[in-house]
Amino acid sequence: VGRKKAFLVDCVPLLAGAVICALASSASMLVFGRMVVGLGIGLSSALVPLYISEISPTHLRGTLGSVNQLMICVGILAALMVNVLIPATSWRTMMFLAAIPAAVLGLGMTACPESPVSPTDGDAGQKVSWEEGFASKGARIGMVLFLIQQFSGINAIVYFSSSVFATAGVSNGAAASAAVGAVNVLGSAVAASLMDRAGRLTLLTASFGGMAAA
Repeated sequence: VGRKKAFLVDCVPLLAGAVICALASSASMLVFGRMVVGLGIGLSSALVPLYISEISPTHLRGTLGSVNQLMICVGILAALMVNVLIPATSWRTMMFLAAIPAAVLGLGMTACPESPVSPTDGDAGQKVSWEEGFASKGARIGMVLFLIQQFSGINAIVYFSSSVFATAGVSNGAAASAAVGAVNVLGSAVAASLMDRAGRLTLLTASFGGMAAA
């Protein structure tokens, strides 16, 4: 259907899931809402880097690609700050706030151009089988890098950092989590500024080396 229409479709679970969570009357309804949001997140995780790579000039592709991760980190930091500024008893307000980025995405994509290499309506474009995709050396390297990154435990740290800090005796676990988010943003900003100068391999080596040492 093309990248632009796919983005507009993606807005539906992101928006609906947030509203379902905000209006939840039971734990199961809350979990269902989170599952709906997760569907939207999965779609955007595939769409966003693809769209950016296809509309970016070659000399800016690395920088603009890393800006995607920078904005993810900014979003995480914003969510953590909401957790600091709004008491946990007002969790419905937090959930309603999550609907705002989904609405902005929908409005923004109506004004954005279609990807220059996106298939036209009714045209599946160049078909590539799963076997051909996995046979690509670049694809295998990319999958292993993402697998290694996730096994570093970063998501567990981000999602449960407030509990970890509280258990460790930190008086304000939410504020400490926001500090972790700020460091995350800083690291992504450094990567974005160096991406097209220092090179991908150098930055990856330094990044994974630092993760291993930590």
